[in-house]
Amino acid sequence: MGTITVDTTTTLSNLLPSYYDRVLLDTFHQTVRFQQFAEKKRIPTGEGKSITWNRYTKLDLGYVLTEGTRPSNHGLSTVQVSALAQQYGAYVPISDFVDLTAISDVTKNAVELLGKQAALTLDTVIQQAIIWHANTTAVSVNHYVKQSAQQYFSTAQSAAQSVDTAAVLAVSDVNTVVAKLRGWDVPGWDNMNSYIGITSPEVAQYIMNDSTWQNFHQYVEKGIENIYNGEIGRVFGCRFLTTTNNRVSAGSADGAAISATGSTSALAHATMIFGKQFFGTVDLGPGDVQMLVRNGADSYDPLAQYSTVGWKTFFTSKVLNVSAGVVVWSGINSDMTNASAASARKSAGLRIYDPSTSA
Repeated sequence: MGTITVDTTTTLSNLLPSYYDRVLLDTFHQTVRFQQFAEKKRIPTGEGKSITWNRYTKLDLGYVLTEGTRPSNHGLSTVQVSALAQQYGAYVPISDFVDLTAISDVTKNAVELLGKQAALTLDTVIQQAIIWHANTTAVSVNHYVKQSAQQYFSTAQSAAQSVDTAAVLAVSDVNTVVAKLRGWDVPGWDNMNSYIGITSPEVAQYIMNDSTWQNFHQYVEKGIENIYNGEIGRVFGCRFLTTTNNRVSAGSADGAAISATGSTSALAHATMIFGKQFFGTVDLGPGDVQMLVRNGADSYDPLAQYSTVGWKTFFTSKVLNVSAGVVVWSGINSDMTNASAASARKSAGLRIYDPSTSA
């Protein structure tokens, strides 16, 4: 009788990382919002960690020519924007006893959670580059500040602190911002020259109640073929997407001291409305967000009592043209009571936190 050789997960272990990579990417793509609109650029292997974008400056008007006379020439020039890429990642250890006794596939569940974490992390890094916070250098992006009594544009980093609780975003505000971008000759994203607005579900509910709001299926039939990840509709030349990972800062009354206890502040939600080439990122191709599944005995785990599941990638983001987008700050008819602990402020509704440096 011949010997039967059984294929096992050990002999076919090379299949497992591909499966988990697919789970990671599926989860990643379902969650991320900003990356699909970035001006992407790859960093070739062995070419350092700096990434550079070049943008040509606009030429002045041409001349009225004099017959037979050569006019003065115009010169080409570029604006250069550079950023340094960093590694991002995280992992979880899973004991062998959990693998043996759990009623569900713990490793698969870990990959799904890590995939969501990877997407939210990179989405946050992009917003961090646009809206300055503790880990980045301030950039003078344009802010549109919504108040109950007035609305105004500002380049101040403290713009969100002036938002009132009841100063909710209206369709007229979208029209004002779109008009500003058109006045700056910012190019749109489709054959209807539409801009992109990324906002929270809380803000979206106010503009969706307006009679001029179009659900996405109403305008797709008119020639726009691509539906963006997370898209909900369009108004006044701006196609909107929602995310639960948008920036939320402290508004009026205590915006400058969000760590103070006992005082009340408006929850100021950020909506980003922008055209092409507003920000850039590293171009993440296949395999650039790596899923790593490790198991087996080593000097740290001599009895092979746990495995690790994690992800890592090489990434950066940078504002390329401050005139190509506007950060809109508005209220949602809700406020918060400030607390000193970061966890308490998060529970109260703030989302202004960035990836920290691991110990």
